[in-house]
Amino acid sequence: MCDIKKVFLLILSVSLANALPISPSNNKLTPFFLQQVNLIESPHSPSLDGQLLNQAYLDLLPVDRLLYTYYQNANISVEGIEPLGGWESPYSDIRGVFLAFYLQASAKAYLAYNDTHQLAKAYYLVEQLYRVQQILNESGFLAAWPSEHLRKLERLEKVWAPIYCYEKLLRGLSDMSTLTGLTLAGTMMHEMLEYLYTWVDHCIKAYPISHWHTMIFSTTDYEYGGISDFLYEQYGLTGDIRFFWMAQQFEDGEFLGALSLNADFLTGLHANSHVPPVLGGGRRYGVTGEPEYRAILENFYSIVWNNHTYSTGGSNGGNGSVGFYQQEHYSDANLLSQTLWNNNQEFCVQYNMLKVIRVLIEWTGDVEYANAYERVFVNSIWGTQDPSEPGHMLYSYPLGANV
Repeated sequence: MCDIKKVFLLILSVSLANALPISPSNNKLTPFFLQQVNLIESPHSPSLDGQLLNQAYLDLLPVDRLLYTYYQNANISVEGIEPLGGWESPYSDIRGVFLAFYLQASAKAYLAYNDTHQLAKAYYLVEQLYRVQQILNESGFLAAWPSEHLRKLERLEKVWAPIYCYEKLLRGLSDMSTLTGLTLAGTMMHEMLEYLYTWVDHCIKAYPISHWHTMIFSTTDYEYGGISDFLYEQYGLTGDIRFFWMAQQFEDGEFLGALSLNADFLTGLHANSHVPPVLGGGRRYGVTGEPEYRAILENFYSIVWNNHTYSTGGSNGGNGSVGFYQQEHYSDANLLSQTLWNNNQEFCVQYNMLKVIRVLIEWTGDVEYANAYERVFVNSIWGTQDPSEPGHMLYSYPLGANV
């Protein structure tokens, strides 16, 4: 693996100092905008049923409870507000991330079916987040947890996924800005990016690069999400070289290097920690045209689809009897029959794999990828929602017999 990393870093050496020029798109297909597509009633329409379930679930969510941990972090009174539970509880390291997903869902609901009710709720949330950001007064930092979590990351202390959470809120604000036209959300997002740049710059200057790699890549507890994907996207939109530089710092040369050489080193890796960085590679190819980054995404898809995918189109194993098997992780290649249990194919992984396949469809227009997308979507998305109770969903798919 070390040799592969050296080869990949050598490939990258020509572009480390300066950002490459933005390359024009040569995609074969361009997707429709959400507002150009309407789902109509029919005797059996799983997509429309799913949309209505999503709408019902969004209606159930009270904005004050979504804001609880943000208020708490800014010392704003939470009297009379009941906190959410689970991963959103005040004691969870990843508290506040659900609000980010809510912003994305609300922005897309507005485009898809003109849901002005959800839009009004989302606008209120952004206004309150702005209030929190101003009270925190930390050069643009915004989260439901203290910035001390990033200091813990620097000290290599156990803390769960602060970069992941930060990136999700960046995306939520970005969608509110670009999809609904709320300029305040865009301003807040750029303030958050300024803070992130200052922090990354500090870390790169203050520590050996090996320390940074340990901080970001060494453990799934530090799952860093799609931050490189988001930063390359921002570089493509703005041309700001700082976004390109930051995105590079979140590239795992060892992992991406193996993929650039079409080597399957997935066994034992936490699946959902490793799909988003591949999307970052695809995004980099999209804005710079570097062929090795296209190869990374194409090879990853081929390896996962041919070596680690069930007949349903889903991937990542449950419990097994032979070789390496662990929930949410990639198992040994082509031994999938040994992994069938009640906790296969984590939903998050299938959602992110759809993003990978979507990129390939846009690049190539190849029906092979459209068929793959259909298989994953039908088996891993449509069937996850409980039609009788909005918000009740499958987290993992049971593929074993009598489980």
